[in-house]
Amino acid sequence: MKHIFFLAVAVLCAAGISHAQERAAAFFDTAVAQHTCAPWDGAAITVTLTHAGQEYPKWMVSFYRLPAKTGTWLDFSDANEGYATYCKEQNGCVPAQAAKVMLNKMTDNEVSGELQAEMDGATQSFPFGASVLPGNALCG
Repeated sequence: MKHIFFLAVAVLCAAGISHAQERAAAFFDTAVAQHTCAPWDGAAITVTLTHAGQEYPKWMVSFYRLPAKTGTWLDFSDANEGYATYCKEQNGCVPAQAAKVMLNKMTDNEVSGELQAEMDGATQSFPFGASVLPGNALCG
């Protein structure tokens, strides 16, 4: 019986560590933006949020109406505004249940703002500042 108790404690501790790692994943310290295309082949910008030196987990956020207006929320419940997708691992991407982006700054070289996304019933905020990679996407 004593062994079962210690096994149960070990499992609960491991679950707590896993949950702590998930909470730590809520902070993304690296962001990069690039020119992409909207579903209808119009211009778009996609910002990818990751941890330094890691490909996953990551958020990918695209906004389609360019130039995007700063200082207002872009609500992705309107699919014409954009989308936000969370990728825990390769081939493990799921769209946010709800998302919106506030752009603070958008120039040819830089995009900054905040993503608010809902996953599993919890809303999290992710501030970002990203350099825009050179080059344009060939849309249309």
